[in-house]
Amino acid sequence: MLDKPKRTELTQNYRLYTELLSKREDAESALRKDMFSTILKEFFQIRDSSNGHTDVPKRLLNLEMLAAHGFGLITPITWPEIALIWGYSISWAFLTDLAKLRVYRHFDMVTPRHQNFLKIVKQSLHHYAAQIHSGRPR
Repeated sequence: MLDKPKRTELTQNYRLYTELLSKREDAESALRKDMFSTILKEFFQIRDSSNGHTDVPKRLLNLEMLAAHGFGLITPITWPEIALIWGYSISWAFLTDLAKLRVYRHFDMVTPRHQNFLKIVKQSLHHYAAQIHSGRPR
């Protein structure tokens, strides 16, 4: 067993060590938060290139690098995972584009069913109105 002064000294050392670790974690957390907000602000800031258009490829590359390497800010993902995400995004872009084209084709009303309907709608109603005013039945 330790004598009382030695135990008190060990307790004080543990408290000091715990306090130092806590302060270090707080400082690292604050630094990480500041770095993260600064870097993300840079990534998401909309800037125009010299020709007046937003530089989307550069922004995408920056975000890919952040996702792949993390830079101590986020947990990085692997390149195959990034490729999977790109593949998923591109495939859904094509699928939604196909759906959009089908809707546009439907609105163009070029199918035979639509064409027959449009012929009926475009017929003149004067003939029927004249029959009604003359008192003749249809």
